Amino acid sequence: MTAAGCRRRLPLPLRWAALLGLVLAARYPVQWLRSGVSSIPIGTTLSAPPVPLVGIEQWAAAGPGATVAYRTPHSRCIVLPDGKVEAQPSNGTLPFLFDTASMPSSKSACGSCNASAHGVQCCGACVFGDRLCSAGHPGRNTSAAAAQLLLQSGVKLQDLTPCELYARIRGRTLWFVGDSHTWGMFTAAECFLREFATSLARRPALPSPADNLALRFLPHISAPACLELLHRTRVCGMRVDTAATLQTKVLPRLMQLVENFTNDILVMNFGVHYSPYSDFKDSPGPIDEIYNRELASLAAWRQQHAPQLPRFVWMETGPQHFSTPQGLYPGPQAPKPYTCRPLEAWYQGDPEVLAGSWRNAAAAPLVPRLADAHLKIFNASVPLWESHMPGECSHWCHPAAYELWVFLLNDALRDSGLGSPVVVQRAAEGATAPPDAAGLADEIDGLLAGRTATAQPAPPLLLFGLSPAVLSRTVAAVLAAVLLLWVGVSNLMDASSQPNHTTDMGAPAAAAVTPAAADMLPWMRQRADHLALNERWGLSEGPARQPSPEVLGHHIPRILHHIYLPNLTAFLQTAADAKSTTQEEWAKTCAQMHAWAGWEHFLWDEQAATRLVSKFYPGYLPMWRSVQSAVQRADMLKYFLMHAIGGMYMDLDAECWRPVDPTLRGADIVLQGTGGGVTNGQFAGIPGHPLWQAAIDVVHTGWKKNPNQQGNSLAGPPRMHQAFRSLGPQERKGQADPWAGVYQLNGTVRVHPVRSWFLVCHYNEPQCFKEVSLKRAVGLMPITNAAGIHRYSASWISGGNRDGLHSEQALLAAACPKPKPS
Repeated sequence: MTAAGCRRRLPLPLRWAALLGLVLAARYPVQWLRSGVSSIPIGTTLSAPPVPLVGIEQWAAAGPGATVAYRTPHSRCIVLPDGKVEAQPSNGTLPFLFDTASMPSSKSACGSCNASAHGVQCCGACVFGDRLCSAGHPGRNTSAAAAQLLLQSGVKLQDLTPCELYARIRGRTLWFVGDSHTWGMFTAAECFLREFATSLARRPALPSPADNLALRFLPHISAPACLELLHRTRVCGMRVDTAATLQTKVLPRLMQLVENFTNDILVMNFGVHYSPYSDFKDSPGPIDEIYNRELASLAAWRQQHAPQLPRFVWMETGPQHFSTPQGLYPGPQAPKPYTCRPLEAWYQGDPEVLAGSWRNAAAAPLVPRLADAHLKIFNASVPLWESHMPGECSHWCHPAAYELWVFLLNDALRDSGLGSPVVVQRAAEGATAPPDAAGLADEIDGLLAGRTATAQPAPPLLLFGLSPAVLSRTVAAVLAAVLLLWVGVSNLMDASSQPNHTTDMGAPAAAAVTPAAADMLPWMRQRADHLALNERWGLSEGPARQPSPEVLGHHIPRILHHIYLPNLTAFLQTAADAKSTTQEEWAKTCAQMHAWAGWEHFLWDEQAATRLVSKFYPGYLPMWRSVQSAVQRADMLKYFLMHAIGGMYMDLDAECWRPVDPTLRGADIVLQGTGGGVTNGQFAGIPGHPLWQAAIDVVHTGWKKNPNQQGNSLAGPPRMHQAFRSLGPQERKGQADPWAGVYQLNGTVRVHPVRSWFLVCHYNEPQCFKEVSLKRAVGLMPITNAAGIHRYSASWISGGNRDGLHSEQALLAAACPKPKPS
């Protein structure tokens, strides 16, 4: 065995002990090792002395610093004076989030309400009326079925108590600001926390009635309202449908009028009202561009005013279950009542739907600048398609998805370090220990079947004060830790003994920064042309803070490459020529849109290209120097760039409609299919992948055979397809695009089919370009299968290709002429 393949062996007794630890860990999951959970396992006794338990009136009178504890009457959790929380076994079959039996009556919730209290919908805490699942779906036990489905899926609804969420936000206001779904989550949160309110009547969010009414943007919706909890804690809801309204009308007023606003937490979402059927009179353009533009503007504004703002949580837009391919709202003309269906595209693995459909895919790259935490609700809510309000497939009844979102919000706050840290202590294990998720699901299954469980398990025997389950978990954790520590030390010692080297071929380490990137990109950032173009196009300087690959769903470097030879000056001069087929605006849309999403942009010219080839590909320098055609040199440079640095390459005549991140999910290489192969006008990928080396080799071999090749025969699309074929993919005959699909070729390679991604129209289809431009201009173009359009202006040939040049502004003016003055 070679030294590189050796591992220092754990002594045999410890190896068997570690293996036993892993077996026990698999049999009895070590729940308290869950990432980010401040929880003490069942059966553990805290050393703190007992404190008196009091009711809500005494606890309220005692104040935050008192040495008494409050036990909630229904959820039976305890808030201890040292900030810890004790979770007691549940009284009912349903988790407290879904327990409608303990909810207050309308009389007790609304008895002290004044119907005309400054526009505030006073009566509301737990008063769901026809929004209750039992009212909308009589006889179906919809809420119980939803809870059972979630529990069987591993969502531990029973683990969250109101005490934990209250302790996390104690002394703050938890704001829910957004559209109707955000308001639905507000109503679920205030109902969940009801045991910490001495009155269930809502109050205005702002002290002045006039100020509060000024933030009421829809006459049929309540003005901003709060449920006031104990110890200067509130849960507030405010209906705001657009990001622009939040930025220009809401946050500036809250910054001025809310005391200790910077101490608060604000959950926000704007999604469903950005639709092709919405009316944005003051913000023209396709709806996805409006959405990107307004979110980017809000993100920039937030960064500018961060010291005056609370901590933000961005909530995903929830799924819809209409009878459309991606479940999206079909428009007001669709037949009613709507029929809700499972989201088939999600179950079939559609990458865009898995990314949360187009709205969440567009927002995800902006989240690091928009918020301090990302509340992911889309995928968790997809299975709840039967829990919508009757007759529609967007809003949910209670309790169902909105209550699930409250559960996920607590996780997001905890994992992001927002609010106060909370230590959760489980009650001592015994005959009344809280059931696990599977047991609780079984109990609910009995409820749904009209039966109840009668037998209770006997109290387990204790060993050293611990139950067998707890003891086994402890042993498993210790032994598994021994094994993991040994493996980690061994790997570290092995790694230190290996030489530092890189390989040119094979599956690359996607997350690593390549030597070429480490050298070239800082040099590029300092160049005068780069700085001038950034200023001209309004791009930020340097790389932005990046979301994690888990958020993005891919490891491809977020670097957008454009190429124009010889230099930027020539590009701008050509674009300014009225007779030219080159238009600066197209490349600018891609650079700006991706910069908003956190990408970095580079325009490569002759000097930069020669520096890259000379320093990192000297063996190909004779070929580079001998080829004189600018287009052939640009084609060669594409492959060098992708192999050396990776990222996304786009031709300058490609126009972007949204950031490409959702289209890259789960892939190491992303290519554009043409119906007969793959092209090189756009592609993306990790550096060092064998495909890029294959493309370089194909071009080099062809050049050595015939250095005088013309047009794209040397390095253009035919050579790209040849390199792709060399990796061994099989043509999928019978498909509309026989090379489209996902391949495992030294990593995951995705080929987007023709009529999607950027190849919406072929270069010789002028009518297609006209139709697309007109539809985009009036906001009608489908946006679910394309990230943009390759205009194929062919600025590199004499006269260009004007079939792709159709101006949306001119077409819109022709289609919607202004009325002549009378």
